[in-house]
Amino acid sequence: MSDAIPLQKLLQRRGVGTKRTVQQLIQSGLVWVDGNAITRFAEPVTPGQAVVVDGEPLVWEITPVVFLMNKPKKHLTQLDGMNERPGLGQYLPEDSPKVFPVGRLDYNSEGALLLTNDGLLARRILHPDWSVSKRYGLKIRGHLQEDDPGLQRMRDGMTVEEQSYLPATVQIVAYRTRATWVEVTIREGKNRQLRRMCAANRHQIVKLRRLSIGPILLGDLNPRCVRPLSESEMVALYQTVQLPFTTA
Repeated sequence: MSDAIPLQKLLQRRGVGTKRTVQQLIQSGLVWVDGNAITRFAEPVTPGQAVVVDGEPLVWEITPVVFLMNKPKKHLTQLDGMNERPGLGQYLPEDSPKVFPVGRLDYNSEGALLLTNDGLLARRILHPDWSVSKRYGLKIRGHLQEDDPGLQRMRDGMTVEEQSYLPATVQIVAYRTRATWVEVTIREGKNRQLRRMCAANRHQIVKLRRLSIGPILLGDLNPRCVRPLSESEMVALYQTVQLPFTTA
């Protein structure tokens, strides 16, 4: 049962609909597993079980697709917009298969974001047991030095409001007139982690950009742009989380 996944999450990751839509389908008895109507959101299902949604069989076996997007700031990390805040679906190719974001970048953050149709890949990228590194560029107001106490606390690991954060790799990479660019690499992705750490150190973030996820580099990809991963990038990403990936 190690690869079991709650029914609701499976349907969301297969692009059946939003969280609310999926819950309504389940509550209405329109989702069947192995011939039985299931009304529990958290019902565990595993590959090989027959899942039918509103009369349509759900395809378990998929051709993995992974896109890299340079998420622009002031966008939600979801395909659909909400309350006049735009989503990301508008930037995907018209012929794109159904994909979903791997993790989140908050509304005011930008940079590397993966979107995929492979739920197991996404789970391993996000799960702390696999320690997939995420590297960020932070533009912080003022001129900091390498021995700044706040930067050192981030290197040592710190606790903010009873939330513990593992040690991060931190280095200053550039100075601007009134700001310092700092690169920070973490191996966990807790909610608003870097913003909370910096706030606790009284560092004011002017800009936050994710530069890489594991072996996948943002590079010179422009904001709002999307590209599929190359074959070599796919191989490297799957190897990082110890999943098989075979090329054609």
